[in-house]
Amino acid sequence: MAIFSKVKNFIGKKEQKEAEKIAQKQKETVREEKEKQDEAKKSSKVSYKEEKGSTALGILHGQHFSEKASYLAEENKYVFVVSKTTNKIIMKDTIEKVYGVKVATVNIINIPKKKRMVGRRVGYKKGFKKAVVTLKPGHKIEL
Repeated sequence: MAIFSKVKNFIGKKEQKEAEKIAQKQKETVREEKEKQDEAKKSSKVSYKEEKGSTALGILHGQHFSEKASYLAEENKYVFVVSKTTNKIIMKDTIEKVYGVKVATVNIINIPKKKRMVGRRVGYKKGFKKAVVTLKPGHKIEL
């Protein structure tokens, strides 16, 4: 019986070594794949907007038309309704990409919701965020 147990241990050790070699090769391939993915991420340098999947459609809701906005357009300032989560930096990048102009400044205004009465019931008019975009001299947005 002792001979069979030695042979069994010998066969078990061979299989174990082969299994360890296979596991080590798999670990190396996984490590190499991770390194390739990391290099690809570093080389592509994705901006915040592209990383989050948002587009100009998600940021710009449209142009805000009012009497004041038409006067501002004569001074090379344009008014846009934008999403609640946008900020000046994202707004500037979006306008430059969509309209192909250079932006000088961006001012953002939060318009709060307003209370309205419908009969005896109280309701609210939806609030929004708007951005006044000033373009650099020589640039213009055609509407």
